[in-house]
Amino acid sequence: MFRKKSLVAALILAMSAMSGCSNAPQKTVDDQVQERQAFTIHALKGKSVALDVAYFQKVKKEGTDELEVRPVEREKDNEMYKGVLLEDARLQLKTNEQLDFFQKYLERVVTTSGGQLAQEGSKADVKIQASLTYGPTPAPAYRSYNFGKSLGLGLLTLGLGPNSYDAVADYEIGLTLNDNNKTVEYKARVEQSSEHLKSSFNIGRWSEVQEAAMEAFRVTLEAQLKAFSAKVNQS
Repeated sequence: MFRKKSLVAALILAMSAMSGCSNAPQKTVDDQVQERQAFTIHALKGKSVALDVAYFQKVKKEGTDELEVRPVEREKDNEMYKGVLLEDARLQLKTNEQLDFFQKYLERVVTTSGGQLAQEGSKADVKIQASLTYGPTPAPAYRSYNFGKSLGLGLLTLGLGPNSYDAVADYEIGLTLNDNNKTVEYKARVEQSSEHLKSSFNIGRWSEVQEAAMEAFRVTLEAQLKAFSAKVNQS
């Protein structure tokens, strides 16, 4: 009786997952930034601001398990292919979108604070150095498949149960503000993970979990920029 109820529940879950796939249009990075909270850094009002943004990835040294930090070499989305049928992992995880979000959110903080972004190479009143470090995964936010738990759920429901995934945001952020009067530094490590159960019948399960990871990245980054703004304003 218990097994019969479990099978029925699994079938219901699978059908609901199939019918739950969303075809909503993808929001642009600019739209994503506008949806987040705006912060004001008083020291930027009426000032020209040079924004220096750098990205780094922890990668394994060849032949060892030791990690080293390397600058990220960005590529265009349409160039991220390892083969005819296999997409580059950075394309699947929307790495460029995440890095663009980081840059554009910082730019918004400057403009909403009453500052003006300085042209590259020109002299500025204030300089903000920002860094985003992640890895060894190819993106700050990513989806992860829980093989053991998914296998167990499958055995309990004769293959009809959901699969287990994690939506993960895992990165380090560094921010430094320099002007003629002060230097303020802020550093933080972000580790956030949430489990998502998705039916194998749900053809959009990978993108849904990845979007959950993207939202975790956006929410945690918002919190870090808020903390940085507060620290600068209190200094």
